[in-house]
Amino acid sequence: MIRDYYSALNELEKALDKDPGNKLIRKKLIICLTQVGKVEDAFSQFCSLIEEDIEIIINTRPDWEDCPCPHLVNKIEKDEIPTKNKYEKYLQLGMLWLYCDAKESIKNFKKASKYSSDERLFHIIKLIEPYVKLNN
Repeated sequence: MIRDYYSALNELEKALDKDPGNKLIRKKLIICLTQVGKVEDAFSQFCSLIEEDIEIIINTRPDWEDCPCPHLVNKIEKDEIPTKNKYEKYLQLGMLWLYCDAKESIKNFKKASKYSSDERLFHIIKLIEPYVKLNN
């Protein structure tokens, strides 16, 4: 089901029903949700997961885990993957960049905050900031 996000979403949701606390399933589910147009659902899952354990995403090794995020962010940034609006675009980029680069993630969440007053954005930025400072 690699890169078949609709099929993967179905399987991940079934797996999550059986094991709701499984962080690895939730980590993969976020990516799938962004790619099937359920960006708000992805953001809710994302907020919950990073509040619980931000390092599960921050410590992703895209090359080892066959993580599609580097490829996806490139396509979204080039508008090759359509989004409903700029808020959704930057929200997706903020989430997906966290799998690869916390600094880029924050940049995109800040851009998203220009299009929404969702308080979760500011909370997320504060959660991610210490990881950017550690890597500089």
